[in-house]
Amino acid sequence: MIKKTLSFPYWFGDNVALKAEPEFIRIITGIILRPTGKMYELSSAGDPEWRHEVEIERFPEEPTPKGKVAGFVGGKKTKINNGQ
Repeated sequence: MIKKTLSFPYWFGDNVALKAEPEFIRIITGIILRPTGKMYELSSAGDPEWRHEVEIERFPEEPTPKGKVAGFVGGKKTKINNGQ
């Protein structure tokens, strides 16, 4: 059995911005793992959109959260144990 630990720099409810449009705030509303990497669903006034992790950054006014999501390890990390 292979055990892997994944880190998520962004989590549900975090305020983020696209690096290409840093003036517009978006909220993380979904996370999905793809063979090409992690993707985040971003919501704002328009339709939700899926973006790769490298395309987004924390919104400047958003402090780095610590353990803010109950039920998740550290609020930012999830262990995936294949087969268990």
